[in-house]
Amino acid sequence: MKNKNPLYCLVLFLLALFGLVRTSKYYHILYPIPIREYNYPQPGNELNIIEVNKLIDSTSIGKLNETLYTLESSLPKSRFYNSHQGKEAAEYVTYFLQQLVDKYQIKSNYIVNVGQFKHEWSMGSPYLTISPNYVKKSNNDNDNDNKAIIIGCHIDSINFSGAEAPGVDDNMSAMSVAFVIIEGILQALHNGHFGQKIKNSIEFHFYSAEEFGSLGSIDLHRYRKTHEDKGEILAMLQLDMLGYTLASKEKTIESHIGLVTDYTTPSLLKFTESIIDIYCDIPYHHTKCGKVCSDHVAALMYNSPAIYALESQVDLANPFRHGPMDTIEKIDIEHMFQFVKLTFGWVLELAYSSEQQSSTFNFKFGLLDYGMLELMHDVKRFVWIGISWAGAVGCAYWMWLDWREIGLEGYEMVQEVHNEQGEVQMVDLNRHKKTTIGGNPIKGKKGRHRK
Repeated sequence: MKNKNPLYCLVLFLLALFGLVRTSKYYHILYPIPIREYNYPQPGNELNIIEVNKLIDSTSIGKLNETLYTLESSLPKSRFYNSHQGKEAAEYVTYFLQQLVDKYQIKSNYIVNVGQFKHEWSMGSPYLTISPNYVKKSNNDNDNDNKAIIIGCHIDSINFSGAEAPGVDDNMSAMSVAFVIIEGILQALHNGHFGQKIKNSIEFHFYSAEEFGSLGSIDLHRYRKTHEDKGEILAMLQLDMLGYTLASKEKTIESHIGLVTDYTTPSLLKFTESIIDIYCDIPYHHTKCGKVCSDHVAALMYNSPAIYALESQVDLANPFRHGPMDTIEKIDIEHMFQFVKLTFGWVLELAYSSEQQSSTFNFKFGLLDYGMLELMHDVKRFVWIGISWAGAVGCAYWMWLDWREIGLEGYEMVQEVHNEQGEVQMVDLNRHKKTTIGGNPIKGKKGRHRK
């Protein structure tokens, strides 16, 4: 029987593992990702406060509640991303956005677009953009070098048991806030209520397939990364699950906004904290996801600053999500309205900003993040990575057993015999037996002593 060298086995599996990981779409997140950091404006300029408050006053809790009930009655009861119902949901959101645009005729100094980013699966990702319409005077005209401000939320829902997934809190709550924000901005532009010229584009993204590892947002942000004409992202705010407060109340914890601190950048976190302090009636609480947990990670993966705000600390979030009991009766509409205030302030303060990049922040994803993305998006690759890893571990263990049985010196002698003769040769050094090739005894060199 020929000897099967465990070293060759180990090398083979390690090469397979390296090849599988290296050719993955998510290989780059295993290294620190440079995120653009900006000198965001210090919120609180008197003129900005007046204009933000005008926007807040232009809507109401009643309007937000009406929007939520409209979505709850109009959208499919389940919105799985790769289904006919998911496609219907995306079409309805696109229609809803177009209705808002048609309602308010915007003047020619702004361009408003509605569209749907198509994916390989059924449900698209609707979007609406509001951009300043200008003619750039020269290549050095930095005042007209606008960036993108993104408000993101997802429109799909999921129930892992296969039953209905109404997804009211997760995530009609954020969709409702986004629609109210859009209508408020369009109305203000139509009436000429903005006292200043908006310098940056405002984009609203309604992502599909968030429940499957932010598949839709990653697809869209990967596209943006490879198409420079789409513009640099100044900041992204992800809204996901905004209306559940029962867990906080049961534990007598104050009503608050949860700000995720482990998947963001320091300067954007500080800016968002200031916005909440100025425009909201409740405080923020820092919280952590511990893993990729919503669509803002897509922006981070492709070098753009992003932050995620939700209804509470992560441990107090809606326990009924991803099931049939995520219904409208559990929604705290007054709490949701705090996110209207947050988003109006966040968008308008940044829309007027002409800040330039100040530094770079190296963001690090974890191995758990990489594994989750592979598992959700490429099961075959994930399985083969697992097999290759297990094989490498098994071969390493086999090698260790050999070393333990015959000693390191003996193992080196086996290698020397193999290398000199060009073929695998069995040597039982543990019992000090010499094997022969062609009838001639082989005298192995004495192994070197290692400390």
